[in-house]
Amino acid sequence: MARVLEQLAKRGLMPTKWYSDVGGESALLQIDIQVAHLDRAAGEQVARGLRAIVGVEHVLTSVKAEPPDSIFDRRCA
Repeated sequence: MARVLEQLAKRGLMPTKWYSDVGGESALLQIDIQVAHLDRAAGEQVARGLRAIVGVEHVLTSVKAEPPDSIFDRRCA
């Protein structure tokens, strides 16, 4: 986990959510990390760093869309 966290720390990033668990029969460590306000390019750079860690088998990335403006905000604008 320290090598995973290092990939964020060296870029000055702080996870907003971190969940880790040793998965069932495989006994492999699974880590789910979320970082707020991380653009796609920076996310891919972090993913490349994670993939370079010995023992890392899979790195999946996703981008959450910003919520649309609320109806109330549009009516008051």
